[in-house]
Amino acid sequence: MKTGISANRREWMGSMLVAGLTASASAAFAGEPGKLSEADYQKLAAAPKTAADHRTLAKHYRAVAAEHENEAKGFDTLAATYGKGLPAATEGHAHELGRTVKHAAEHSRDFAEALRDIADVHEGIAQGPVK
Repeated sequence: MKTGISANRREWMGSMLVAGLTASASAAFAGEPGKLSEADYQKLAAAPKTAADHRTLAKHYRAVAAEHENEAKGFDTLAATYGKGLPAATEGHAHELGRTVKHAAEHSRDFAEALRDIADVHEGIAQGPVK
């Protein structure tokens, strides 16, 4: 039994990697407008000084949120695949994989929503007085 679980975990992790790479690749090819490089993001996020800085950060957070929405769509597709069953897994294991992948999709959507909230705050700061 332990071997079966281990094999299913390997398969699940491989599928998660594929889903993540697919989502990342589609976001990269879409050229997510407004996304900063990691170095630029770290520098700007640490000390935004102007309204333009806050607008730039808002665009960045919206771009990252879009990536997480794409990731959630990839997980949804994967869950649908698991719902049809897997050749090397029992029906119960396939169901469990589908359930956990749906859970991951929910978290991706929640994170995207939180990122949009952060973007809204930065946009609000950009509209008000910034010292």
